[in-house]
Amino acid sequence: MKRIYLSGPMSGLPGLNFPTFHSMTASLRAVGHTVTNPAEINPEGGTWTDCMRRDIAALMDCDTVATLPGW
Repeated sequence: MKRIYLSGPMSGLPGLNFPTFHSMTASLRAVGHTVTNPAEINPEGGTWTDCMRRDIAALMDCDTVATLPGW
């Protein structure tokens, strides 16, 4: 299975959209994928720049990107 980076909107959404990220991550993992979830990388948030630095570094270890609906 592929290592998937999950991408989607966060800024300005309630709870930074973490529930949607966690739900999609669970679905993808249930079928055997390895998922990199930015909500898990940045559980405490932080500055946008700090979060993006961690996320981009994690993205580089993935094979593909999956996007949340509407992204």
